[in-house]
Amino acid sequence: MSKKRPGIEMRAAAWLARHPQFVAAPTSVAASLIELGPYTTGGIAAGLALSGVGWMRAHPESFHRHAAPRLRSGHRRWIRYHGRRWRSLCLAVDLFRENRRTGELHFPRVLRVTSPTPTIDRVTVKLAPGQSLRTWTDR
Repeated sequence: MSKKRPGIEMRAAAWLARHPQFVAAPTSVAASLIELGPYTTGGIAAGLALSGVGWMRAHPESFHRHAAPRLRSGHRRWIRYHGRRWRSLCLAVDLFRENRRTGELHFPRVLRVTSPTPTIDRVTVKLAPGQSLRTWTDR
C-alpha cells in the first residue's frame, strides 16, 4: 500500500461525491437562470423565502417542529462544525491524533449534525485513526 496521500484534486472530487448538494444547488440555479431568466428565477426564490416566512408567522408550532431543526442543523453543520473552527475546537479540547512518523494532525470528520432544539446539537463524527470512544466520553 502506498504511503503517499491522494492529490488535492482527487480529495476534492471525493469531497464533492460525499456532498452532492454543493454541485446540485448552483447547477439548479444556473439552469433556472438559463431556461427561465433572471426575473423568473428571482421571483421563485423570493416566493420560496416569503412562503417560509409566512409559514413561520402563520403557524409557528409546525414551523418550529418541521422546518427549523433542518435549517438550524444545516447552518450549524457548515458554519460551526466545519473547517478552521472545527479544528480549533478539537485542538482546544485535545480531540485529535498526531501521526508520530509524519507529524500530521488527524481530526475527526463530522458526518451529521442534528439540532432538535435551539440550544442542543447532536454531532455524529467519524473518529480519527487511533482515537477511542473512551477519549470522547472523558472529554
